[in-house]
Amino acid sequence: MLPSSRRDAKTFKDLGLSQWVVDVCSSLEITKPTLIQRLAIPAILDGKNVVGASKTGSGKTAAFALPILQKLSKDPFGVFAVILTPVRELAVQITEQFEALSKPIDGQISCVVGGTSLLPQINQIHDRPHIVVATPGRLAEILNGDSSLVDAFAHTEFLVLDEADRLLVSGSGFESSIADIMRALPGKARRQTLLFTATLSDNVMALQDRYGEDSMPLLDANPSSDLPTNLRLRYVFIPAMVKMAYLNYLVCQKCSEDSMIIFTATLRSCQLVASTLEKLGVSVAALHSLQDQRRRTASLGKFRNAKVRVLVATDVASRGLDIPQVGVVLNYELPTSPDDFVHRAGRTARAGRKGDAVSIVTEGDVKLVKSVEERMGVTMEKLEIEDEDATILKLLTKTSKAVQEAELMLFEVLYDSGVVSGCDFFILE
Repeated sequence: MLPSSRRDAKTFKDLGLSQWVVDVCSSLEITKPTLIQRLAIPAILDGKNVVGASKTGSGKTAAFALPILQKLSKDPFGVFAVILTPVRELAVQITEQFEALSKPIDGQISCVVGGTSLLPQINQIHDRPHIVVATPGRLAEILNGDSSLVDAFAHTEFLVLDEADRLLVSGSGFESSIADIMRALPGKARRQTLLFTATLSDNVMALQDRYGEDSMPLLDANPSSDLPTNLRLRYVFIPAMVKMAYLNYLVCQKCSEDSMIIFTATLRSCQLVASTLEKLGVSVAALHSLQDQRRRTASLGKFRNAKVRVLVATDVASRGLDIPQVGVVLNYELPTSPDDFVHRAGRTARAGRKGDAVSIVTEGDVKLVKSVEERMGVTMEKLEIEDEDATILKLLTKTSKAVQEAELMLFEVLYDSGVVSGCDFFILE
């Protein structure tokens, strides 16, 4: 447990940060430390390994970036810190934050992710940047492909696992890559290990147990409830055959002024929903895992910059990304677990703002909805639609036409985008 004076600190100076760090925070209008920052920054400055639990949008990145950069400023070399994260978009976001925060010390930050050219990233590692932000697969690929690059990590002082619950879960696909990376790093006695997560999974807690509470304290900045009080959970119960008509109503009438992320379960649904909404006149972008990095970055950038109102995404976007202006999360297709529902819902109601999470529920979803309600200890509110049958009926013809046109162009869109080949299309369900 931290001293109460630090837990209750009102300024970054009170947390032990140098004046240049305080000044750069002020220049970025980061003036008051959040709870996770008050808990984590002093512990990291004191040389501790930590497990930090806090919701996305609560300042987790700054909680580890600020103390790392302060220590880097006193002994600048590369590679000083490695930050691993499960998805490319989050790696790009973390890189941008490190670049902004490290400007006074001319921090050299390298973003090492798949979906982009390999050679420039290899060259960056050869140049020994101060900070490497990476997805595990790409960094492991680089290290395994050129053993001389391992030397760049011989004195690394920090290993950060952001979204650690996802990186460490059994069957995640990250295990072998993380193991390869760990072999290139100094042993745990010669580096600090920082785990940050939105939720405390068994795998994260098991790793903490191996370190011991004294050497890896748990810093839990989450409220007792997993969902913020300013998040409203609602549902519409519908016949599956008219799902798109209800989607039309929700996007174009009920929530017509709100920025929105619509989550789907499959790549095909993601592209079909996006194309249908486009046919209905909605400004929309799609985000899914088979897009190359350039297309994913472009889609996310359009939504971030309010050039489109709606982002349709598979779960590649459901974790970690900090997009503060999201007013509504809409589950077109429900996720398969209550925890994934929480992660999706966490894209809205950020940093004290109000938000709505609306789920389109069919008969086959009832069991999952009940498990979500039990897991969260809440009851979803039914979203009322005035004169529901007549309202949806009016939308059926226009919606059906848009869906038909979207289905006709679906293969062409995916194929021309280089996302699928002819045979791939039939296994996207």
